[in-house]
Amino acid sequence: MVRPFFMLKVGLSSLLILFASTLSAQISKNSIWVAPFTHDTLGKKYDQYMVDCRGAALRALLASGRFSVVDRDAIKELESERQLQKSESFIDGKVVEQGRAVGAEYILTGKMNGKTGLLSLEITSVETAVKVEGGECNLKEGFISGGTGLPSGYTTSKVRKTMSEILSRWLAKDRYTIVRALEEDEKSVDKVLMAAGSTRGIRKDMVLEVFYTTSEVVDSLEIERDIQVAEMKVEKVENGNFSIVKEKKGKKELRLAFNEKRKLYARIKTK
Repeated sequence: MVRPFFMLKVGLSSLLILFASTLSAQISKNSIWVAPFTHDTLGKKYDQYMVDCRGAALRALLASGRFSVVDRDAIKELESERQLQKSESFIDGKVVEQGRAVGAEYILTGKMNGKTGLLSLEITSVETAVKVEGGECNLKEGFISGGTGLPSGYTTSKVRKTMSEILSRWLAKDRYTIVRALEEDEKSVDKVLMAAGSTRGIRKDMVLEVFYTTSEVVDSLEIERDIQVAEMKVEKVENGNFSIVKEKKGKKELRLAFNEKRKLYARIKTK
């Protein structure tokens, strides 16, 4: 007999795959595995609550348009969840190895403290096993006082909001400000000055994506959305703080963005 819990897991996986395949206007994506969310002092009846909180975080990830979510077979995921529930460590070698096994670059983990009502969210690099960003979502009002283990709209909205804030902080770290145009005419921009140099790991011939950030209101949440403008290449690293970047693709789009006085950024293009 198939349990409802298992069926919900399968349904969530299918929904995520469908949603991810229909997203548009995306730049390059990093692959991320969302490990089963865990809890400590709560009873097994709250497992479903963790599934729903995980789903809310997943929706925030997908809405950002910057990640491809690695979702494993539901049976294996359930088995991993049972093992993780027994672990005293929030993020340990086993979790990192699981992320590496499914080909993920990053892992998102979530753990609920039943006494405080805090859901801790952490993003960890698979390559280095080091936390890159994280935060806590206070669900005490909707979780502890409610006592049913079923998330309200308030609860899931809070998880999505916290996840969006974590992503905004993280993604802001890998973007470099475009200062001004250096070579331009009425129809195109060929070169720009970028506020990033050797101290931030910029090297000659690096390929960059130039973009600006806007926002969309989705289910009452304001979520950032990156719009790609052009592809550029580092022509010269002037010093530790500045580089000259030459247009590779999108000179007319760059011109339009400058005309619209957009705040432009660049980031290293990933495959």
